[in-house]
Amino acid sequence: MSQNYASAGAQTLVEEGIWTSTLEASTTNPSVTYTAQDGLYLKIGRLVTIWWSIQLATVSTQGSGIYQIAGMPFAFSSDFPTDITIGSADYFSSGNNAQVVRRHGAETVLISMIYDSDGDGDSEPMANTTETLAASDFLRGVVSYLTDG
Repeated sequence: MSQNYASAGAQTLVEEGIWTSTLEASTTNPSVTYTAQDGLYLKIGRLVTIWWSIQLATVSTQGSGIYQIAGMPFAFSSDFPTDITIGSADYFSSGNNAQVVRRHGAETVLISMIYDSDGDGDSEPMANTTETLAASDFLRGVVSYLTDG
């Protein structure tokens, strides 16, 4: 469901709506079911801000590679930079882990979860080698980016 609004006397179009967020991985997707898969977006002109909240119900397999949020409502702009931090997220499991969210490479509708998993001050990808997904885990966050249309 989305709503469109036109700015008075301007060409800027404002759109808001919902989207379904999903958890994937860069090599093999995890096999999970969800208690919740919520997503909201606000698009003002080319600027898109998305919010998501995922709660896992069951985890059958962990998958492999870097965990990613998929199903974004709009693709990245073709001129939007790659390999940059674009937002923040939280992963709630055995403890609170602050995340940053990055666009990696030329992916058009995926974002990767990154954080300092070993406490040494640098960031590592949130991957099945550093985190084990479990039932009741939460992943939620917000990012802003540019789209072409």
